[in-house]
This record gives sequence, C-alpha cells and structure tokens, in this order.
Amino acid sequence: MLERRGFIKYLTASGLFLGFPGFLNAKELNGKTLILVELKGGNDGLNTIIPYGDSLYYDLRKNISIEKNKIIPINNHIGFHPSLAKLNDIYKDGDLAILQGVGYENPNKSHFRSIEIWESASQSNEYLENGWITNVFLNNSAQNDLDGIVMGKNSLGPMFGKGIKTLDIDNPDKFIKRSKQMKNIVANNSIHDRALNYLLNVQKEIINSRELFAQKLISSKKFTNRGFSKNSFSKDMYETARVILSDFKVPVIKVSLGSFDTHSYQVNKQAKLLKIFADGLAEFKNALKENGNWDDILLVTYSEFGRRVRENASKGTDHGKANVHFAMGGKIKGGLHGKYPSLSDLDDGDLRYNLDFKSIYNAIVEDWWGYKTINRLKKYDKLTFI
Repeated sequence: MLERRGFIKYLTASGLFLGFPGFLNAKELNGKTLILVELKGGNDGLNTIIPYGDSLYYDLRKNISIEKNKIIPINNHIGFHPSLAKLNDIYKDGDLAILQGVGYENPNKSHFRSIEIWESASQSNEYLENGWITNVFLNNSAQNDLDGIVMGKNSLGPMFGKGIKTLDIDNPDKFIKRSKQMKNIVANNSIHDRALNYLLNVQKEIINSRELFAQKLISSKKFTNRGFSKNSFSKDMYETARVILSDFKVPVIKVSLGSFDTHSYQVNKQAKLLKIFADGLAEFKNALKENGNWDDILLVTYSEFGRRVRENASKGTDHGKANVHFAMGGKIKGGLHGKYPSLSDLDDGDLRYNLDFKSIYNAIVEDWWGYKTINRLKKYDKLTFI
C-alpha cells in the first residue's frame, strides 16, 4: 500500500510541487509568459552598468573598476560591462530596458532574508506565507493548466505557498519519461484514509496535466539546441525556449544563474558570469525571434541586493543595497528607466535606491498579464516599461 508520505515524496521526486486547494478544472491564461532570471548571490550592478563618466567610480574602486576604454558606452555617463556586448545589441534593437537604482525601503543584507523579501514582495519587517506570484494568481482566481516551471534544481522563488501548480524540470526528456511512470500509481478504493484518497484523486488531474505537457514537449523536440552555448545557463534558456515553442501556455518560468556573491577577486568571476548571462539571453532571443514568439515573453532579472560601492581588501565587494536590473522582450519600452544612483550621496556607503522593485511587479501584474494588482503592491506606482 502506498503511504501518504511516500506518495508526496514521489510527486516531489517526479518534479511536481503541489499546492492545495485550487488544482482542479484548470484553464489557460492569455499566452503571455514571464521569464524570471535570478542572479543568485547579489550581482554587482556598479560593475554591470558602469558610471564611467564619474571619477568617484575609479576613486572608490582602484583595483576592481573596469577600464574606461573597454566599457561599451550607453551615453556619456554610463556603459555596459565589456562582457555584455550581446546585451548591448539587444538594447540597440529597443528590446532591452535597463532598470536603474532598484531596491526597497529598509533593506536587509542577509542573502536568505533579502531574497525572501524580493520573492514575497513583503515589507522588510513583514513575513508572508506565499510568494507574490502565488498571491497574484490566487487573488485573481487564475486557473492555468500549469502556473509555473522552475528550470534546473532551484527554489520555487516567488511561486512558493499553497494553491499554485509548479513543476521543477531539470531535463524535459527525463520529465516525459517520469510522466509515463506516474501512470503506475492509481487510486485504490480499499484505502481507508480520506486524506490519502483525496491525494490519489487529485493525482489523476496531475497525470492529465503532466501528460498534456509531456505531449506538447514531445512535439517540440524538432527544436534543437543549435545556436545555444554548452553551459548550464544556456541549456536552461534553450529548455525555456523549448517549452514556449511547445505551445503549452505557462505564465511563469524561472531560471537561475550564480553565484554573484563576489567577496573576493571579483573582476574575473563576474566577467565570466556576465558573459554567460548576456550570451544566453541573446541565444534565447534569437531562437524566439526566428520562431515568431518574441512578442509573447517578458524576461525580468532579480537578485537579493547589489554590492557595496567601495571595494574591500580582498579585491571584491560586500553586500550592498540598490542595484541595476534588466527587462527584455518584443513588447517592452526599451531604454533607461529610473535614475542612476549618485556616488556622492550614499546610504551608509551603499547606493540609494530610487525605484522600488514592487513598482516593477505592479507593471507585470497589470500591464503584462492584465490582472488586478494585489494589496502588497497597491501603494507602488507602476513602472511604465511594458
């Protein structure tokens, strides 16, 4: 007999995170997908979009500043890190928004707490039971075939909490095989455990959704990884593109890249990560443009915090506050959004934020998905980048 604990463990191992209630009678959303890219560890925004026109940048970062003649200029004040050449190409096409001075009030410099604030859209002293995306779907009675996918072995991000249907997929082909194996578990009327029987009945709906998704993925196998690099991030971006091209409508796909926690010898570490990041996004864009799906996605980055303005003694940077982020897609308003933080007016040695990340979330909810905003976002004006 299959015990309740074993059943739940099997579902988790099979790549499905369940939230109850709200799993049955699912329907599709509007076909618009949000791709969330988590830059794990706290990317250094100051060496990503670089204020090369301000001499203070070079005074405060004597060892880790990027040489002026290597920076790709955006204007006479800021420019891209040289590893972001392909991101600059997307920017010149008008398909990239640079979100400057992003942060939140009373920032927390703990990795664990700050990412929780970002993923729940809570106040600094507030602890919420579900992620901001979970809250959006619950409050708008969203009924999707599947609410979200997490690529690779990563956290659910802003899709944590009950009442949301999320898959964790490391490899779509292995997922297809596991979906077939789930047929071997069937409801057993002889089990006198109402809770377990409830789970087994819901499992029928799980199998239906998984089979539908698996069939869509099978049909997308003709889309190859040609044009994608061989690192894990590009692999995840390829698999993300494959899901989108499968025509199985998923509102959220989360991908991660890290670690950007560069406390020591930052220059080479970050340069390598930024190149992987930019190249992966460019490969993803090219694939979707070629297949006519570029207008159907909005990609947004997030990270727990930026880094300190002044370099540390280990030629790295410690945890900071405000940061730069990116949004891209065929329907966004490209260009600069928000104001680049001042290097002469710091918040205890950190960049001051001028754009609350919840303003970005508000725009995603209302302008991308067309939903009503949620209480935790209401007091923040929408950023008009979509």
